[in-house]
Amino acid sequence: MKNITIGLMSLCATANVMAADAKPTGSLFTPESAMAGQRVDVGWQIQLPNEGGEIDEGTNTVTVIDVCDIEVIAIGAGYWNGNKNIELNMKINGGSSQKIFSRGLASTFTSGQLLYSGPVNKGDRIDFGMFGKSPQTNGQGVRWSDLPKDDPMNSMVVLQDGDEVPEYIPFGTDVSIEEFLRPYLDQETGRVDIGPRDIIYLGELDRFYPYSETGDPLDHGYDMQDIVFIVSFKESKIEQ
Repeated sequence: MKNITIGLMSLCATANVMAADAKPTGSLFTPESAMAGQRVDVGWQIQLPNEGGEIDEGTNTVTVIDVCDIEVIAIGAGYWNGNKNIELNMKINGGSSQKIFSRGLASTFTSGQLLYSGPVNKGDRIDFGMFGKSPQTNGQGVRWSDLPKDDPMNSMVVLQDGDEVPEYIPFGTDVSIEEFLRPYLDQETGRVDIGPRDIIYLGELDRFYPYSETGDPLDHGYDMQDIVFIVSFKESKIEQ
């Protein structure tokens, strides 16, 4: 606990500093009463939140930093202007996968839709698998985030707070990635503006090469808005 001495011109009392999830929280301590002009000690305790997950350098796997709950929430899906089927899977520690969005039209993958909620443990490794069905996929399987980033099937981008939004030109009349992310961007800088415990996934479901290696910004088909969702790490509801 930190302490400072200040001059007070009015009555003081103990106050709690409350904040939204993943924000610093703590308490401010002052005497219950004081005379005008009296010098008193003020103390405070502040807890800074842990980041929820750490992204692997070579893949897009997320490793959980501490025991917590996670929520996976849809942001949107512009796959073939919403007219083709998509699917989203999840697995923990390489175990069996579970569908958190069963194969259905991309137009039904709507903003704010809760796809998954549950507890995770420190050190758990979380991966997501995305699938799209169109004339360009040619029977390909699910694209998993644990594939190396230079693997042609790992065509996804992970964004965290403060990151720049990649520049992609949407295909045809598809909505741009900036439109999907507008509620999650700083209005002045245009950078990603989310909490320290949030991670955004952008997925391309048709192209077979990694944008980071050979992607062409002028390739209108590689627009990274086929499926977009956010993963939020919340304070655990289980008493430690």
